[in-house]
Amino acid sequence: MIKALLKQPLFMMGFLFVVILIAASFYYQFKYHNKLPQTTLLYDENGKLLGAPPFSPSEVPPFGTDRSGFNMGIKLLIGAKWTLGAAILIAFVRMGLAFILGLLYGNYLFRFKRIFTAIVDSLTVIPLTLFAYIVLSSVLVMDSFTSTFKYPLWERAGFEGLFLAVAVVPVVSVLIGNEIGTLYKNEYIDSARILGGSRLHLFCHHILPHLLPKLFVIFVQQIIQVMIIIGHLGFLGLLFGGTMKFQPGMALLSSTQEWAGLIGVNNNIQSISIYPWLVMGPIIMMTLGIIAFNFMLVGLQKALEANKVVKLKRGVRLEGTVNKDLRALEPFSFVTPRIDES
Repeated sequence: MIKALLKQPLFMMGFLFVVILIAASFYYQFKYHNKLPQTTLLYDENGKLLGAPPFSPSEVPPFGTDRSGFNMGIKLLIGAKWTLGAAILIAFVRMGLAFILGLLYGNYLFRFKRIFTAIVDSLTVIPLTLFAYIVLSSVLVMDSFTSTFKYPLWERAGFEGLFLAVAVVPVVSVLIGNEIGTLYKNEYIDSARILGGSRLHLFCHHILPHLLPKLFVIFVQQIIQVMIIIGHLGFLGLLFGGTMKFQPGMALLSSTQEWAGLIGVNNNIQSISIYPWLVMGPIIMMTLGIIAFNFMLVGLQKALEANKVVKLKRGVRLEGTVNKDLRALEPFSFVTPRIDES
């Protein structure tokens, strides 16, 4: 499976993009302690004043600066571990919880498939972004009068991550349970059960090998879904880790520099029309992150298809070898025993 993934250029492109960005973000944190370079005034080579912030990407590459002169490229680098890392971690927790519930459902409650599927289908109608905004706003938004948060950063980020993970667990658990229940209906499972295989043996040796590739596909899909939800919340001004707002009516500030938060901070007419790079930089990185995970998803699906083809060819080759050996045998005939007439 790993060899098949290494041969998929789309998967490798997306994987390397994500890994390099997260590694660079952590390296910058440990090496420079997330220090933000600031350009308050810009001069030419003759010492003539060119202007004050915010500076465009042509003046301060690659993404310009914000209104305070802080480098947007470094802010995006710092926020990479929060955006990509949080999406991966939330999806991992979601998959872990859903796998446990899906295991129980697929093994013991699959006969109630219609009921569970109907309940889950009704839950998908609920707008998750709106529901998350209502639940999380009281925890993530700073009190503008006291300029303080009710909870520290890690508690805010943990609560948001846990909520985003748990909110979709019923849907994912039924999806995994349906896969498990369907696999149990295969003929080779009946054969293994007749031969005395226990439920644990059947799951570990016959169900899990077929289920794991599908779990990886669902996992990448959940990462993409989490990134989209975080992007929606950031656009609405609910930033991952907390929204800093020191006075009523003042601009928002992100406490983690995550990409969706940088979009929400600059989500106003002035930023979009006069200083478009303040919004375009985070949007570009957010889009590239989602595309990278989509590349990984497509590459993973192609690797699974290639793996199935290889197994099928091996089966055909083995069947042909057996048939050839059988044809090489001499014709079989019954031998009539001789009866001694004497």
